[in-house]
Amino acid sequence: NAISIDYAVMEKTAHAAVVPVACGWSDIGSWRQVWELSDKDGLGNAARGAAVFEDSRNCNVSTDRALVALEGVDDLVVVATQDAVLVSRQKDANGLKRLVAKLKVAAPEV
Repeated sequence: NAISIDYAVMEKTAHAAVVPVACGWSDIGSWRQVWELSDKDGLGNAARGAAVFEDSRNCNVSTDRALVALEGVDDLVVVATQDAVLVSRQKDANGLKRLVAKLKVAAPEV
C-alpha cells in the first residue's frame, strides 16, 4: 500500500526540520495536469519526445523511443515506452486508475 512521506517518515523522526521555500512546486497527479504545465503548439498539443500532430487538438504525448503520430483526434494522452503504449482521454482520471489496477493483475512484471 502507498503511504505518504509525512506518515511514513516525518511523523516518526525527531531529526527533521522544515524550511520555507518558494520554488513553484506543483503536485502533479494526472496527465491533464502534466499537459497544463507543458509547452504547447498553437492547437494545444504537448509533446515530450518525437511526436507529429495533424488536425489534432489538446493532446499530450510522452514517448521515449517510437515516433508517435496523431491525426484527427482531440484531448488524448499517449504514453509510449519500450514495452507498453497507453492511449486515454485526458479528462478521464478515474478510468485511468481502474486501468492501472487491471494492468497490475494482467502484467505484474511490467
